[in-house]
Formats: sequence, C-alpha cells, structure tokens
Amino acid sequence: MNPIAELHRRLDNLLRPGTIYAVDASQARCRVKSGELLTDWLPYFVHRAGSRRDVEHPTTGEQCLVLSPSGEMAAGLVLVGINADQYPAPHSNPALHSSHFADGAWFGYDEATHRLRFVNGPTEISADRTAISMVSNGSSIVINEAGIFFNGLLVAHGGVNIGNTHKHPITGGSSAPGPTGGPQ
Repeated sequence: MNPIAELHRRLDNLLRPGTIYAVDASQARCRVKSGELLTDWLPYFVHRAGSRRDVEHPTTGEQCLVLSPSGEMAAGLVLVGINADQYPAPHSNPALHSSHFADGAWFGYDEATHRLRFVNGPTEISADRTAISMVSNGSSIVINEAGIFFNGLLVAHGGVNIGNTHKHPITGGSSAPGPTGGPQ
C-alpha cells in the first residue's frame, strides 16, 4: 500500500463528521454513516459514566463526530450533540438549561428568572423563589407565602381552609337547629 495514501486515509479519519445510522442501547454502541462509509459498532459518549451516571442514547439521524485515535475508524469513539436541520436547538435562551423530548414534553431551569419548569402538553409545573404552581387543562393551583390558591381563589391560609364558605346541614339525629357555621 502507498504510505502517502495510507497517511491521508488516517488523517481523514481522525475527526470524521457523520450521522447516527443505528443504535444498540443495550451495548451503548452505534453505527455512523459518514459519506459512503458506514462504521462498525462504536461506543458513544454520555454525560457521565462513573459512580454517577447520566445516560441519553443517541437518536437515529442525529449529527455526530467520530474521534478515531491514529485514524483507525475501528477504534473510533462517537461524540453526539451537534444541532442540525433535522434536530435544531429547541430555544435560543442562553440562561435556560433544558431537556426536550420527542413528544413535546420538556423540563428546564432558567437561571435569569430562577424558575424551574416541567411541561407536558397542557400541564405545567413551575417553581421559583416565591411560589410553586401547577396549571392543567385550564385549572391552576398556586402555593405561596400568602396561602394555597385554586383557580385564583384562596383555599387555605395558616393551615385553615377558608375557600369553602358554604354551610352543611346537621345530620345524624342532632337536636341542634339549622346548618353548621362557616369554617373556623
């Protein structure tokens, strides 16, 4: 083999962009398509892989970069996380750290507003330094230092339910006249 051609081949393979072709999550391996080349099964990087492990498997079609020591693709390691037309960045807020899912659900923390949010379709749970709120299908619950609010109405304050102002009839054979008083 021509030594110059072999050197060029190895240099071309040191850093090789491509897309995820297939994933074997049980083995934490994937195959990458780069031009006409289809790699063998290669390990891919995850966020953490020690005593603390954070794993997100690559997605078929996701852009990646194969890092190949000495230019040997068989020894390559796959680095994922490159935005592309098929998978663009989900937002442009530099203060928002978030995870987005294919079904539209997402969660994130905004350092600028100090707000943590969990969103899944019509349901959103959020918290900041002053309140926790949940909104779902038009109903809302907010808990803050002033009390617990349901759809904007105060339900509890100081551990006492004050949202229910209606009275109940006395039952069970009591001789007391009329309905009960309001909440105490």
